[in-house]
Amino acid sequence: MKLSRAVVVYSLLRLAMFAGVFVLVYLPARSFVDSELTAAVTAGFVAAIASMSLSYIVLRKPRERIAEAIYQRRKDVPRTPTDDDIEDAAVDAARDGRPGA
Repeated sequence: MKLSRAVVVYSLLRLAMFAGVFVLVYLPARSFVDSELTAAVTAGFVAAIASMSLSYIVLRKPRERIAEAIYQRRKDVPRTPTDDDIEDAAVDAARDGRPGA
């Protein structure tokens, strides 16, 4: 699956999960709380925590598809050595007594 499609599917599933939990918490909270704003904020907070936890458990497969797509995209990209890599190679060569590094 392409990375962009996998990300869109995962994001929509997480958004739907948040909306579902929000509605399930907000509707009963309206009758227990005097202020609509308090009910909405409380429902939003509970929905954020609950949907985050649920998505970690329930949406494992879509998350793995995203990880696989990222891996496939990056596995063939050659890694250019950084200054630290070059310096580490020179230090290792000097320690081993190899000339020319």
